[in-house]
Amino acid sequence: MVRIKSNKRWAHKMKLVTYYEFIAVIKDVRVRVIVRREDGGEPHFWRMDIIFEKRLLHNGNPSED
Repeated sequence: MVRIKSNKRWAHKMKLVTYYEFIAVIKDVRVRVIVRREDGGEPHFWRMDIIFEKRLLHNGNPSED
């Protein structure tokens, strides 16, 4: 269900929505960005989370990790 404004009123309408998630690790901090695209529309920024975890993050060099 997507909330759409129609005739100056908010209504709920069934629409196909696709979410894309992008995750990056920058100096031991994970940044997650979610992009939302409604059917037939342009993709737009929907949400961003910054995750500070005490999780083992690798730097991309398997011989050292």
